[in-house]
Amino acid sequence: MPTVPSVYVCEKDKEVVDRFDVKLYLRVINDADIINLQSALDTLSDWAATWQLSISVEKCCILNIGTITVAPLLSINHTPLPILSSNRDLGVTIAHDLSPSTNICGIVAKAQIEQMLFIAFVSFLVMSVYCYELTWSMLDHL
Repeated sequence: MPTVPSVYVCEKDKEVVDRFDVKLYLRVINDADIINLQSALDTLSDWAATWQLSISVEKCCILNIGTITVAPLLSINHTPLPILSSNRDLGVTIAHDLSPSTNICGIVAKAQIEQMLFIAFVSFLVMSVYCYELTWSMLDHL
C-alpha cells in the first residue's frame, strides 16, 4: 500500500492570499516512498500552476530527520532540491537530529552581535557627549 505524504499548509499573510507555507512530510523506507514523494511534489506544482500561483523553488529543500540519510534526487519544476542538514523555519532552526543546539547557537550568536552593536552605540554616544563638552569648554577659553 503506498504511503501518502502528510501535507501541512500554513497561511503566512492574511492580506496576501497567495502566500502559503507548504510542508511535505514522508517517512522514507524504500524507493517507492521516494517516487511517491516526487509524485506529491509534481501534484503540488501542477496545482500551483492551475491556480496561477508561483512556487519559490529557491526556498525549497530536503531535510532528512533521523540517523539514516537518504539522498533522493527530488525536484520541483525540474529544479533539483538541495539536501540540508538544518533549516530555519518560522524563526526556529530545525536540525537533522532534532537537537536544539543549532537553534540555541544561532540565538546566542545573534544576541552577541546585538550586544556588540549596543556597546558600540553607547560608546559612540559617550564619546559624542565628551567631544561636545570638550569643544564647548575650549570655546569658553577663547
